[in-house]
Amino acid sequence: FYTTKELLTNPGNSIRRFIEGDRTKHFKPIGYLVATSILYVFIKHLFHFDELLELQNKDKVVSETYLSLLNWATEHQTYSNLFEIIFLATFITILYRKKEYNFFEYFVLFTYLTGFFMLIGILGLSFTYFTNNRLFFKFSEYFGFIYFSWGLGKFLSENKWTAYIK
Repeated sequence: FYTTKELLTNPGNSIRRFIEGDRTKHFKPIGYLVATSILYVFIKHLFHFDELLELQNKDKVVSETYLSLLNWATEHQTYSNLFEIIFLATFITILYRKKEYNFFEYFVLFTYLTGFFMLIGILGLSFTYFTNNRLFFKFSEYFGFIYFSWGLGKFLSENKWTAYIK
């Protein structure tokens, strides 16, 4: 719970402290991601969210390739998260190559942020299930992206808004 509390209140600084060696109270990054991903998948299946999505997307015109990719990503949540993390860590390492952080430190950053993103998704799934309103899930996705940007900005100690846009 310490890791989740720190990621909620001060994501960038707590992850930076973890990377700098203060690891006594933190949950390990991969373990945190796997635990939150498993919890997310469990809640999603418990609430039959896949069926709800099928009903809501029934009338929309979507390509078969997109649907098959989306199905694979949702069935293999942890793997798709790891692919996303590797891509983001590589991209940010190239984009911020003059910063003192390397690929593995960005990997740790994005692992924690993605794990917390899963918790935000769990809240969105829960509210969507209990209210039968998909708007809550969409809001949780947008809030998750804002959180992700905020966490990255705080990690890089950037206080300017241009850093978040970059």
